[in-house]
Amino acid sequence: IMTAGDLSQATVASTAVILDQVFMYAIQAVITGSPVGSIKLQVSNDFDPANPNTTQPTNWTDVTSSVTAISSATSVVWEDGDSTYRWVRVLYTKTSGTGACTIRINTRGV
Repeated sequence: IMTAGDLSQATVASTAVILDQVFMYAIQAVITGSPVGSIKLQVSNDFDPANPNTTQPTNWTDVTSSVTAISSATSVVWEDGDSTYRWVRVLYTKTSGTGACTIRINTRGV
């Protein structure tokens, strides 16, 4: 959901992933370079009846328990075995430094 995202930017968001019929997922963020900042999950239940699985969300809410401080190259994993929201994405917020981030998601559903 992100390939070599540029962490020299103030904020970097991954692609939003629709969780329609997904009941569990794991997201891994692999961070290289020397970035300093934080990374977290954001979720949304925005719904457009005309385009239910394609219209990107407007309203995002932080998953406060997912916030991870970053001060060097590392990897971060989040796992949700009971997802009930419609969308998920990853957001990096820079404090200083530079680096890159690649993020992948693995899902299980019906």
